[in-house]
Amino acid sequence: MMLTGKLRLWVLVGLYSVVLWFSGTLAFLLRFDFVIPDEYIPHLPYWALTVLGKLILLAAFGQFSGLLSYFSIPDFKRIFYAMALAACGLLAIRLF
Repeated sequence: MMLTGKLRLWVLVGLYSVVLWFSGTLAFLLRFDFVIPDEYIPHLPYWALTVLGKLILLAAFGQFSGLLSYFSIPDFKRIFYAMALAACGLLAIRLF
C-alpha cells in the first residue's frame, strides 16, 4: 500500500512520536532503575514538549520529506543534527 501526501506525513510523525516517546521513557526508567523518585514525577509532563520540539527539528531538517525505504548517510546526518540541536537546546534551557 502506497501512502501519499498528508497521510504519509501524519503516519511518519506518528511513528517518530512513538519512537521518541518510548526511547526517552525507557532511558528515564533505566536511569532510575525503574523506580522514579517522587521529586521527578512533576517534571514528566514536560516530556511531551521535548518530543514536540524534536519533531519540529526533524521536520526543519527535512527528515519527513525523504524516502524511508532506504536509509542512507544523508538520512543519518539529518537525524543526528536535529537530535544534537535538540540536546543542546535542552541543555541550554536546563543551565539557564
